[in-house]
Amino acid sequence: MEITKPDKILLYDFETNGVSHSLDRILEVYMQKLSLTGRPKILREFYSLIKIDDNHVDMYAFHKNGWTEDFLNENGRPMEDVMKDSFEILNEDNDTILCGYFIKTFDNKFFEKMRRRYGFPEFDFSNKTFDIALEYKAKLAGLYERFPRENWKMVHDMVLNNDYSHYIKKTQYGLKTEESCRYYGIPVDSKKQHNAKYDTSLALQILQKQRPEWFTKKNG
Repeated sequence: MEITKPDKILLYDFETNGVSHSLDRILEVYMQKLSLTGRPKILREFYSLIKIDDNHVDMYAFHKNGWTEDFLNENGRPMEDVMKDSFEILNEDNDTILCGYFIKTFDNKFFEKMRRRYGFPEFDFSNKTFDIALEYKAKLAGLYERFPRENWKMVHDMVLNNDYSHYIKKTQYGLKTEESCRYYGIPVDSKKQHNAKYDTSLALQILQKQRPEWFTKKNG
């Protein structure tokens, strides 16, 4: 059954030192919960840098963000504390849709790694995640036109389980956040990218273009 308009959404983004959830680590977390009943409003925000707790960290992300190990250790919090707070936000209620850019294939995998590491209760991301990047890929591949009866959950699963690169390449758009913003006519400040707060703000703007009915005053 299609969700015409969720009551609440939770957007989040991780900045990491690489793309492997098994080898790399989270450096920065931002989460923003919005109420969509009536006029959209922010219910909660959470932000933290994370201390480096070992000596085996690739420095690439530090250079990219202008961070140093000393900066993170001075301004960050322990990983376990940040993850505990993050999972408390995830578990606050059952009617919140989780939203973000490639969170289904990236951020959620880091979440699951941290859940296992610290022994947090299991969390089912599968039926609660609206991946903004998968929605974008579906639009580029024309899946809603080809399968008009399918809801977004089914379409996102189709994107995950099938190769639509041939259709996407025809559009001349890439899959990075800035390319998605170009597709939807959203300006991007490249100097602010790779910051969890800014990247979440871009994801929200993309989502507003993808699902404008979620942001109207009347509840669907």
